[in-house]
Amino acid sequence: MPTFKVVKKVPLVLLTLAVLTGCIMLPDALAPASPQSPSGSDERTATGITTVLYGDAPDFSSPYYRDLQHRMGVSLAIRAVPYNSYHDQFRLDVTSQKLTDIVLNLDPYSSISLGAIRQGAFHDLTPFLGDARKYPNLARIPKTVWNNTKIGGKLYGIPRPTGLTDLALHIRKDWLDKLGLPVPATLDEYTAALRAFAHLDPDGNRKRDTYGLAVYGPTLNAAAGPLGSAFGVNTPTFEGDHLLIPFMTAGYRDMVAWFRGLYAEGVIPPMYMLQLYGQERDLAKNGKAGSLGNPLNGLWEIQMTAQSQDPQAEWITLPPLRGPGGYSSFQPPGYIGVLMIASHVPKEKVERIVSFLDQTATQTFKDFERYGLEGRHHVADNGTIQIHETLRKQEIGDISIGVGYYEPHAKAVTPKAPTAFNERQIRLSEQYAELGVPTPLQGLVSDTYMSRSADLFKDKNMLLTKVITGESPLQEWEDYVSRMKADPEVRKMMREYAEQFRMHHAETVLWGQTSSR
Repeated sequence: MPTFKVVKKVPLVLLTLAVLTGCIMLPDALAPASPQSPSGSDERTATGITTVLYGDAPDFSSPYYRDLQHRMGVSLAIRAVPYNSYHDQFRLDVTSQKLTDIVLNLDPYSSISLGAIRQGAFHDLTPFLGDARKYPNLARIPKTVWNNTKIGGKLYGIPRPTGLTDLALHIRKDWLDKLGLPVPATLDEYTAALRAFAHLDPDGNRKRDTYGLAVYGPTLNAAAGPLGSAFGVNTPTFEGDHLLIPFMTAGYRDMVAWFRGLYAEGVIPPMYMLQLYGQERDLAKNGKAGSLGNPLNGLWEIQMTAQSQDPQAEWITLPPLRGPGGYSSFQPPGYIGVLMIASHVPKEKVERIVSFLDQTATQTFKDFERYGLEGRHHVADNGTIQIHETLRKQEIGDISIGVGYYEPHAKAVTPKAPTAFNERQIRLSEQYAELGVPTPLQGLVSDTYMSRSADLFKDKNMLLTKVITGESPLQEWEDYVSRMKADPEVRKMMREYAEQFRMHHAETVLWGQTSSR
């Protein structure tokens, strides 16, 4: 297996960039005199990979991508799909049976994913991962994270670990100070602050043009994640031998009522349901919203952009808020997607691919993805790394082709921020981890849900929007939930989830390290 170390500059290799159906493709790179592949042969492993792209596409012909392949002993065909179309593209690839060797699956428990697994579209990796000594870097990922990726007790993907904290609530501290409000510690105090941001002209322009809370999509992402825990949405709730799906709980109904009240008062944007991922952050960056849900490590970018327009802007992350059903801390599964290997890949190549992915789970690889080539994308001086932001964006981009190095606070810190800022985010991350509540359905599989949920719940999000916007009364939501709970197929679904819940929480995975978060 080649070591990941500093190498001399690789001779230039001509690569072409093609844009096809919204995807950016990096054709196989020509191999200069390269180190041996993980299999020990002189040929580099040619591997196709589909991954997600955030933001603009980088220049895949840049020295960074040539050097990456040289270092890793692989010849990659990278297919990068924009985030907002990634799920649709994954569905198309599965149904057309046009899968690359490695596929990043952002939602391994979706019906399309489970169907593909049952039809044999992806390798069961459990036999390949039986000996942790072969893949010491993957073995560092905590058992909790591996356990959260299981499907039917098997491992079909390698998780991209992120730690067991992610989303938090953030707020404009300078607006609080201007309006004489304390930093919220409870849901009630937070609600009062959001109303003040919408009604009391916190930006001082004498216009009512600010919102208290920025959200996007019918399900009010990303604030609904942590806020749901404050209402008790994620507390496992049983009715007899049925496990309620979170949207059926009384806590969810209370959260819907809360958002409904905010919408009626103009606290959230009127067309939130049509906004896409990232547009809620634009409102925060541009001084039009005073709070949002976002990963802890995303706050620094919001802060810097906001200060470029208003030097007095100060964003802070709130500690978990105390609500009627708990604290506003949602525990994520500990990974963002899993890397799956298509079943058309020969077994001997699967082992080489897993070895390659093991290399990408190191601190060294993570630093290379983060900082790029020294002297080109960054300069190191007495322990301080200065990043050439423009060149990094153009030549590396916001994209990852590997597993990533497991860090408990990976979603809390950002290399661009000063040490004091990151240390505060780490302290808050620990609070969120301690109080975090996962969804009770994490890691559970219901055959009925897989086959019938799309049809049974097809009207849910539309009704949710109508109720929150006031087009329909809250009673319609309550009636809808009652109908769903009485539906024979949904009841079967809830029984399957209850059985899976008991089984899932009784199992252990003999892989990865034990972690206390």
